[in-house]
Parts: sequence; structure tokens; C-alpha cells
Amino acid sequence: MSCAIADTETNVIAAPNAPVLHHMIPSLTKPAVAWPMLMAYDDKKFLSNRKKMVKNGYSLPPRKSLICRWAGAIFLFSASVLGISIMLSGVFPGPKVHCGDSGCTWSLRPSLLLDEDTMKTVQASPTTEQIFDAHVAHPWVRTGIIGVTALDEGPFALMLFSIGLALRRLGGKRREPLAEALPWLRRASLAAMIWAIGRPLSDSLIVSLLSPGTPEGRQWAITVDMLDIGTALMLTVAAYATVWALEAGLEAQRDLERFV
Repeated sequence: MSCAIADTETNVIAAPNAPVLHHMIPSLTKPAVAWPMLMAYDDKKFLSNRKKMVKNGYSLPPRKSLICRWAGAIFLFSASVLGISIMLSGVFPGPKVHCGDSGCTWSLRPSLLLDEDTMKTVQASPTTEQIFDAHVAHPWVRTGIIGVTALDEGPFALMLFSIGLALRRLGGKRREPLAEALPWLRRASLAAMIWAIGRPLSDSLIVSLLSPGTPEGRQWAITVDMLDIGTALMLTVAAYATVWALEAGLEAQRDLERFV
């Protein structure tokens, strides 16, 4: 009795004087090179499908993009106005606007820079207020007011500026808007940390700077509210950690794209 045996390379090994069963096994008659070509095609198709699973970029819908750009413009405008007010704080200390039936009037009253109790003492008589105004008129006092105002409002202006640029990046038509917006959000959180610490320090410095013109005379005051500082720092650290986590996620996505 004769039989035919087929090996793994689709070649037929027949016994002597045995008929070859090509007509019974048609798949064995196909060339062996067809299988590697088919496997290569399947691999390319599989890789193509995997790449489609990872998006190279994205953008917000038109309406949300417009809202982000307008919100960013508002933040940038607010930051620019705040920056101008810092530079003019020494030139116009204690601005006051009073509106009544006859309209609105604008005047300078430097005593408004003081805390409430000291302000009432200075404004109690015209003489004490004139003495205080003469003290504020010194150039070194005006320069000090600019420096203290910059310490108080400068980090806040930088935070507004960073948030504005982040929103503009997020609403722009870019390949990776979130990846471009996150660094500015990280800078905004760092500016908020500085502002949380610098604001109470500026309150102490302004008292020390203006106290020589008050009836109490020169005094050094350190006013620090640890509850306010701690709360502000906790919020800013939470914002920074959120941005850091988002950046780490985007970096992992880039690694996946390079792998795929």
C-alpha cells in the first residue's frame, strides 16, 4: 500500500511508484513564498490599525476654541492693566474716585495705603494728614511704594498673563494645543505660589515704609496669617500637581506613539 507525505514547506514527498495527490490537496501546490508575503501584509495592516488608535493631534470645537481665545484675551488685558497700575503706583499713590450727583471726581489720598486703624488716626486732622502727605512725597518713599506694589501685585499679574497665554494656546489651531498650554499653566501655578507668600510680606513692608509719617512714628511690623498663606499654598500646589500629571500623561502618549 502506498501513501504520500507532505512536509511543512508545502513540498510533496511521494513514495516510490505512488501517485502524487496534487489534485486532492490543492493548497499544497501553492508556492511557499506566498505565505511570507501574506504575513507581511497582515503585519502592516495591523500596525496601521494600531496607529489609528493613537491620535497625533486634536483641536477643540470651533465654539469652544473661540471661548478660550476670548477668555485668554481678557486675562492678557487684565494682566497688562495691572502691570501699568504697578508702574504708576508710585506716581499716583492712593488714588480715590468719588462719584455723586454732579459726576465723578478723581483725587489722590496717600493715607488710603495705610491699614484701617492708622488711616483713621492720620485722617483725624488736616495737620496729621499734611505731614503724612509730605512724607509720601519723598522720592525714596515713592520708589519704595512701586517696589512693594510690584511684590504684592507682580506675581498676580504674571499669573494672569500665563493663564491668558495658556487659554490662547488651547484655543488655537495647533497640532498639540494642550501640550503647548500646559507649560504656561505650570508657570501660572508657580506665580500663584510666589503671590501667596509675597502678599503678606508686602503688607508688612508698606507699614514699615509709611510709618515715619504717621503720629505713631517709625515702626517695624510683621503681619503674617499662616492660615491664609497655608490655604493659598495648598491650592497652588494642587494646581501644580495637576499640571504635572497632565504633562506626564502626554509624555506617556508620545512614548506610545513612538513605539507604535
